[in-house]
Amino acid sequence: MSTIETSQDPTHTPSESDLIDRLGKTYLLVGEPLKTARASHKGLALHWKFSKTSGWYVTVDKGKRRLFYLFPKPGGFLLKMTFNDRALELIRNSTLPVALKASLGGAKKYPEGTLLEFTPETLTAVVLSELLKVKLAG
Repeated sequence: MSTIETSQDPTHTPSESDLIDRLGKTYLLVGEPLKTARASHKGLALHWKFSKTSGWYVTVDKGKRRLFYLFPKPGGFLLKMTFNDRALELIRNSTLPVALKASLGGAKKYPEGTLLEFTPETLTAVVLSELLKVKLAG
């Protein structure tokens, strides 16, 4: 089965190579920062989950800590990260782009933290690397 066919099939768990195929060239935006984070932090794992509304998606975790959600789409993705108050302060005091910092004020707040959402058009590998450093520092 192709990646597109398996994206809605709850009986066929995709592989990391399926993720790479599905994201196409946008995989580099996520894959490179993830590779770097895995090299310096043991125990980072990708877990596939299935939702009736979203199909297969990936959570990236370090132990019980959720780093981000990745919803693959053909040639793209939606990436969601939540940050607690301490992490938000680190972001505000970082060298991350001003536009990202400005988006914190209007971001949705949930009990688990403030939600930031990214697409290939709004995310760079450098930004994701920095955000992962913030998540892993907490």
